[in-house]
Amino acid sequence: MQDARDPAELSFMDSSGLYVLLACARTCDNEGVSVHLAAACGGPARVLSITALDTHLPTYPTME
Repeated sequence: MQDARDPAELSFMDSSGLYVLLACARTCDNEGVSVHLAAACGGPARVLSITALDTHLPTYPTME
């Protein structure tokens, strides 16, 4: 099953957003599925970088 959301439309992310990503990644990992992040930009990309979450989840510069 593939479900893609476009993070390029996301302009803000705080600790609540990080929690959702981590919870989703943990749940998916338990089910044998992986979470990949693509096209994060601006503030959300900075938050992912500062917290090093972008080093724990596969990240890509574009949705393609």
